[in-house]
Amino acid sequence: MLPVHLAEIFYKLFGYEITLSDFADLLYENYTDFEPHMHSDDYLELISFNFNNSYAMYELHKLVKKYINSGEIETRKLLSLLYDVRKKSSKTPYALEMLYHLYCDGYDFLQTIGLNFGLCVVVPYHLGANSWGKLKKTEQESMINGFYPKLTEEANNVISMLNDGIVVPLGIKDEKYSCLYK
Repeated sequence: MLPVHLAEIFYKLFGYEITLSDFADLLYENYTDFEPHMHSDDYLELISFNFNNSYAMYELHKLVKKYINSGEIETRKLLSLLYDVRKKSSKTPYALEMLYHLYCDGYDFLQTIGLNFGLCVVVPYHLGANSWGKLKKTEQESMINGFYPKLTEEANNVISMLNDGIVVPLGIKDEKYSCLYK
């Protein structure tokens, strides 16, 4: 495992807190710190990594997954999405869609957010459209505004469960490809 200060760089990337470009900058600023903590082949692959590859995130995760805690990445990803939902930003529709899919992938603790809010964004049939993009901007805004304050309450509940360790994502899937947590 990487020391916390180095793993933190990966957690920020995989938790969508920083961009791939920002990650590359941080990596190049700290690249010598990684060498003593990684197998030499992995280290060489890391420092010569092609960040312009369309599969860069996947390939990078595959490379470093043995050096970091996948559960921590998953927790940060969830928290980032929940914070986007809570603050009602331009990222809210995307975050709700992702939370819906994560609910469908096995995170039952996202049921209320996933089904009551995320599903409405994914397939807004009740507004006569089959996708978010088919709605008028005013319809999108009206729908999102109608979710609050209940959505904030639900997001805060899940954030508390994650922060208090009541729910701990493991960052792995079972044989049915369901996300596991304890």
